[in-house]
Amino acid sequence: MQAEELITGYPVPWGSKGATKTEYAITDAGMVYLRAWQEKPVTYRPERNDMRLRAAYFEFAEDADARRSLQEHLVHYRQVAADVEYQMQELREGTTEVHQRRLARYPHAEHARITRFKIFAYEGILKQAEAEIEWAQDGLALLGAAGSSETLDAG
Repeated sequence: MQAEELITGYPVPWGSKGATKTEYAITDAGMVYLRAWQEKPVTYRPERNDMRLRAAYFEFAEDADARRSLQEHLVHYRQVAADVEYQMQELREGTTEVHQRRLARYPHAEHARITRFKIFAYEGILKQAEAEIEWAQDGLALLGAAGSSETLDAG
């Protein structure tokens, strides 16, 4: 994107030892491209999810292995949810330097709207993480039922 002059990079301080990292800003040409991209419809691709595929064949796994997979899934998505909640809180409080620098390039009247859309995007990630957590908990409950003397309807 930098070679196409859609963004420009510049060094910013990073850490306490004089190091820098590159931060990027969108150029005027980048804004034109971004607006054109927003006008295009989203192309949805078939979902491929390794965990769903694995779960579809849990009958070939030991219950302990299936349980471990679901518990790892839970741990991962609980961390995703925690990270996203933290990022949303930072946006609400206005404490992220990156977001403050981004807002500084726009009129103050647009700041609340810009921030709200950033939070909206994170809310989508959070809802997906919460759904993954619920799904894994349902799987663990199913394994609990499978471990008892109950007969499960395989459907």
